[in-house]
Amino acid sequence: GVAAAPDVPVGPNKGQAVIAAIQGESPGGSTPAQKAIESGTTYYDKLKDGRTHVFLLATDGEPNCEGAVFPMLCQNDAQCPPGQKCGGLPPLFGVCEDPGGGAAAKAIGAALAKGIRTYVVGISFSGVSSTLNQMAVAGGTARPGNTKYYPVGNQADLEMALKNITSQVISCTFQLQSLPMQNQKIVVTVGGV
Repeated sequence: GVAAAPDVPVGPNKGQAVIAAIQGESPGGSTPAQKAIESGTTYYDKLKDGRTHVFLLATDGEPNCEGAVFPMLCQNDAQCPPGQKCGGLPPLFGVCEDPGGGAAAKAIGAALAKGIRTYVVGISFSGVSSTLNQMAVAGGTARPGNTKYYPVGNQADLEMALKNITSQVISCTFQLQSLPMQNQKIVVTVGGV
Protein backbone atom coordinates (compact mmCIF):
# COMPACT_ATOMS: atom_id res chain seq x y z
CA GLY A 1 0.00 0.00 0.00
CA VAL A 2 0.88 3.67 -0.25
CA ALA A 3 0.21 6.20 2.50
CA ALA A 4 -1.50 9.49 1.66
CA ALA A 5 1.35 11.43 3.29
CA PRO A 6 5.02 10.54 3.74
CA ASP A 7 6.19 8.97 7.00
CA VAL A 8 8.61 11.90 7.33
CA PRO A 9 7.37 15.36 6.28
CA VAL A 10 9.46 17.05 3.59
CA GLY A 11 11.84 19.66 4.98
CA PRO A 12 15.39 20.40 6.05
CA ASN A 13 17.31 18.31 8.61
CA LYS A 14 15.15 15.20 8.14
CA GLY A 15 17.96 12.78 7.20
CA GLN A 16 17.97 10.75 10.42
CA ALA A 17 14.18 10.53 10.45
CA VAL A 18 14.21 9.26 6.85
CA ILE A 19 16.83 6.61 7.71
CA ALA A 20 14.80 5.49 10.73
CA ALA A 21 11.61 5.27 8.63
CA ILE A 22 13.36 3.17 5.97
CA GLN A 23 14.85 0.86 8.59
CA GLY A 24 11.38 0.40 10.10
CA GLU A 25 10.03 -1.07 6.85
CA SER A 26 10.61 -4.29 4.97
CA PRO A 27 9.74 -5.31 1.40
CA GLY A 28 6.21 -6.54 0.89
CA GLY A 29 6.56 -8.05 -2.58
CA SER A 30 4.53 -5.44 -4.44
CA THR A 31 5.77 -2.39 -6.34
CA PRO A 32 2.95 0.20 -6.42
CA ALA A 33 5.05 2.84 -8.22
CA GLN A 34 2.04 4.52 -9.86
CA LYS A 35 0.25 5.01 -6.53
CA ALA A 36 3.44 6.20 -4.82
CA ILE A 37 4.10 8.87 -7.47
CA GLU A 38 0.45 9.97 -7.49
CA SER A 39 0.39 10.21 -3.69
CA GLY A 40 3.70 12.10 -3.65
CA THR A 41 2.48 14.50 -6.34
CA THR A 42 -0.69 15.23 -4.34
CA TYR A 43 1.45 15.85 -1.24
CA TYR A 44 3.77 18.23 -3.12
CA ASP A 45 0.73 20.05 -4.59
CA LYS A 46 -0.30 20.95 -1.02
CA LEU A 47 3.23 21.76 0.18
CA LYS A 48 3.65 25.45 -0.57
CA ASP A 49 7.27 25.93 0.53
CA GLY A 50 8.61 27.67 -2.59
CA ARG A 51 11.18 24.92 -3.23
CA THR A 52 11.83 22.69 -6.21
CA HIS A 53 10.82 19.09 -5.50
CA VAL A 54 12.05 15.79 -6.95
CA PHE A 55 11.24 12.10 -6.52
CA LEU A 56 13.80 9.37 -6.00
CA LEU A 57 12.15 6.10 -7.02
CA ALA A 58 14.37 3.20 -5.95
CA THR A 59 12.85 -0.15 -6.83
CA ASP A 60 13.90 -3.79 -6.95
CA GLY A 61 11.20 -4.65 -9.44
CA GLU A 62 8.95 -3.52 -12.21
CA PRO A 63 5.83 -1.53 -11.29
CA ASN A 64 2.92 -3.83 -10.62
CA CYS A 65 -0.50 -3.72 -8.91
CA GLU A 66 -1.44 -0.78 -11.15
CA GLY A 67 -5.10 -0.09 -10.63
CA ALA A 68 -5.34 -2.95 -8.13
CA VAL A 69 -4.38 -3.64 -4.55
CA PHE A 70 -2.26 -6.70 -5.39
CA PRO A 71 -0.21 -7.47 -8.51
CA MET A 72 -1.71 -9.83 -11.06
CA LEU A 73 0.10 -13.16 -10.77
CA CYS A 74 1.05 -15.12 -13.86
CA GLN A 75 3.02 -18.09 -15.16
CA ASN A 76 3.35 -16.85 -18.76
CA ASP A 77 2.65 -13.78 -20.93
CA ALA A 78 -0.73 -15.13 -22.12
CA GLN A 79 -2.14 -14.78 -18.59
CA CYS A 80 -1.47 -11.02 -18.55
CA PRO A 81 -3.58 -8.18 -19.98
CA PRO A 82 -2.76 -7.08 -23.55
CA GLY A 83 0.56 -5.24 -23.77
CA GLN A 84 1.90 -6.69 -20.51
CA LYS A 85 4.45 -9.43 -19.93
CA CYS A 86 4.91 -11.97 -17.17
CA GLY A 87 7.96 -10.86 -15.20
CA GLY A 88 9.64 -12.01 -12.02
CA LEU A 89 10.33 -15.73 -11.83
CA PRO A 90 7.75 -17.45 -14.06
CA PRO A 91 6.60 -20.23 -14.06
CA LEU A 92 7.04 -20.34 -10.25
CA PHE A 93 6.00 -16.79 -9.37
CA GLY A 94 5.49 -14.06 -11.91
CA VAL A 95 3.64 -10.76 -11.98
CA CYS A 96 2.17 -8.96 -14.97
CA GLU A 97 4.26 -5.91 -15.91
CA ASP A 98 3.99 -3.23 -18.60
CA PRO A 99 7.33 -2.95 -20.46
CA GLY A 100 6.27 0.47 -21.80
CA GLY A 101 6.22 1.95 -18.32
CA GLY A 102 2.44 1.76 -18.07
CA ALA A 103 0.53 3.76 -15.50
CA ALA A 104 3.70 4.39 -13.47
CA ALA A 105 5.36 6.18 -16.40
CA LYS A 106 2.15 8.18 -16.99
CA ALA A 107 2.06 9.24 -13.31
CA ILE A 108 5.75 10.21 -13.52
CA GLY A 109 5.03 12.23 -16.69
CA ALA A 110 2.15 14.00 -14.93
CA ALA A 111 4.47 14.86 -12.04
CA LEU A 112 7.04 16.25 -14.50
CA ALA A 113 4.33 18.43 -16.05
CA LYS A 114 4.01 20.00 -12.58
CA GLY A 115 7.78 20.53 -12.40
CA ILE A 116 8.64 17.42 -10.33
CA ARG A 117 11.47 15.40 -11.86
CA THR A 118 11.79 11.68 -11.01
CA TYR A 119 15.14 9.90 -10.69
CA VAL A 120 14.79 6.13 -11.14
CA VAL A 121 17.17 3.70 -9.45
CA GLY A 122 16.73 0.07 -10.47
CA ILE A 123 18.12 -2.55 -8.11
CA SER A 124 18.52 -5.46 -10.49
CA PHE A 125 20.80 -8.26 -11.55
CA SER A 126 18.84 -9.16 -14.69
CA GLY A 127 19.95 -6.59 -17.27
CA VAL A 128 18.37 -3.43 -18.64
CA SER A 129 14.67 -2.84 -17.93
CA SER A 130 12.72 -1.16 -20.73
CA THR A 131 10.04 -0.22 -18.19
CA LEU A 132 12.49 1.57 -15.89
CA ASN A 133 14.01 3.24 -18.97
CA GLN A 134 10.56 4.58 -19.90
CA MET A 135 10.02 5.80 -16.35
CA ALA A 136 13.35 7.70 -16.35
CA VAL A 137 12.46 9.28 -19.72
CA ALA A 138 9.00 10.25 -18.41
CA GLY A 139 10.63 11.76 -15.31
CA GLY A 140 12.91 14.05 -17.33
CA THR A 141 16.07 12.47 -15.89
CA ALA A 142 17.06 9.97 -18.58
CA ARG A 143 20.77 9.27 -18.75
CA PRO A 144 22.52 9.02 -22.12
CA GLY A 145 23.05 5.55 -23.57
CA ASN A 146 20.99 2.36 -23.48
CA THR A 147 20.28 2.43 -19.74
CA LYS A 148 18.30 5.59 -18.97
CA TYR A 149 17.83 4.90 -15.24
CA TYR A 150 20.50 4.24 -12.59
CA PRO A 151 21.11 0.47 -12.46
CA VAL A 152 22.57 -0.85 -9.22
CA GLY A 153 23.61 -4.34 -8.20
CA ASN A 154 25.46 -3.71 -4.95
CA GLN A 155 26.00 -1.12 -2.21
CA ALA A 156 28.84 0.64 -4.05
CA ASP A 157 26.65 1.07 -7.16
CA LEU A 158 23.84 2.46 -5.01
CA GLU A 159 26.15 4.93 -3.25
CA MET A 160 27.53 6.12 -6.61
CA ALA A 161 24.02 6.52 -8.07
CA LEU A 162 22.90 8.54 -5.05
CA LYS A 163 26.00 10.77 -5.27
CA ASN A 164 25.37 11.38 -8.98
CA ILE A 165 21.71 12.21 -8.37
CA THR A 166 22.55 14.45 -5.41
CA SER A 167 25.04 16.43 -7.50
CA GLN A 168 22.23 17.17 -9.99
CA VAL A 169 19.65 18.08 -7.36
CA ILE A 170 21.71 20.25 -5.02
CA SER A 171 23.03 23.45 -6.48
CA CYS A 172 25.58 25.94 -5.21
CA THR A 173 24.49 28.63 -7.66
CA PHE A 174 23.60 32.02 -6.21
CA GLN A 175 21.82 34.84 -8.01
CA LEU A 176 23.50 38.21 -7.46
CA GLN A 177 21.44 41.38 -7.48
CA SER A 178 24.16 43.19 -9.41
CA LEU A 179 27.47 42.42 -11.02
CA PRO A 180 30.44 42.93 -8.67
CA MET A 181 32.95 45.59 -9.56
CA GLN A 182 36.31 44.40 -10.85
CA ASN A 183 38.53 42.96 -8.07
CA GLN A 184 35.63 43.10 -5.59
CA LYS A 185 35.40 40.15 -3.18
CA ILE A 186 32.15 38.28 -2.66
CA VAL A 187 31.45 36.68 0.72
CA VAL A 188 28.75 34.06 1.12
CA THR A 189 27.42 33.41 4.64
CA VAL A 190 25.28 30.37 5.37
CA GLY A 191 23.89 29.92 8.85
CA GLY A 192 26.26 32.52 10.24
CA VAL A 193 29.36 30.78 8.87
